[in-house]
Amino acid sequence: IMIKIKSNKNNETQKNESLERYTNQFIEKVTNNLEKFRYNVIVANLHEMYNFLSKEIEKPLNINSLKKDYSNILKIMMPIIPHFASECLSEISIDPLKEIDWPISNKSLLEKNTINMVIQINGKKKDIMVLKNDISEKEVVESIQNNDKLNNFLSEKKIIKKIFVPNRLINF
Repeated sequence: IMIKIKSNKNNETQKNESLERYTNQFIEKVTNNLEKFRYNVIVANLHEMYNFLSKEIEKPLNINSLKKDYSNILKIMMPIIPHFASECLSEISIDPLKEIDWPISNKSLLEKNTINMVIQINGKKKDIMVLKNDISEKEVVESIQNNDKLNNFLSEKKIIKKIFVPNRLINF
């Protein structure tokens, strides 16, 4: 399969953060699933990885960073689909016959910095806001007041009770 990649040669130091984050998550998932002999889940992980990469390659990418992440993905695929992974590794000038080290995930990239906060009014979901992790109730209320769509629901009403579940939802 030939895929055209939009390269970003102007800024070689730029990282592909979403790709790097996803690659580390993929390494962690597949490593855990291999240790627990969950081969059917690994196949599902491969499908997820394909779907992610299909969308990601449409963006301008740093070639060096892409090659590093792609080679790590291929190394993870070696025990599952060795012939395919070997062929792809040789295409990007990595000798698959030499000893290949198993990639290790970067634990700092596995932590999520943002959460999806569900905003409910009278128990009905009105919106999902992407907010920083471990945000306080006061900050959530402030961000809702700054959001025009959600502020219209609350502007002329008296709030009797607030239910706040950290990193999950707020209900008015």
